[in-house]
Amino acid sequence: MKADVPGVEVTADAAGVVTDPKAGSRPAYFPENGEFVETTVYNRNAMTPGYRFKGPAIVEESESTLILGPGAQARVDDQLNLIVDLPEEG
Repeated sequence: MKADVPGVEVTADAAGVVTDPKAGSRPAYFPENGEFVETTVYNRNAMTPGYRFKGPAIVEESESTLILGPGAQARVDDQLNLIVDLPEEG
């Protein structure tokens, strides 16, 4: 859901240099796997609109770190928000 605010327009400038947001990998423990799993590490600031990836993943930026578990999926929207879809529990 997107809220429109009169007089405010937020858009992402994707015209800059596109870099691969993958910054490497490292082992991370996920209880659902019961063990450490080699996990891709992403640079959040290098993600551009439309970028998609699947967990397990670690997304790092200077203000925070996001851990995306196995089965989760994420995408970057037009305003550079990171949208996460979690797997359905069954």
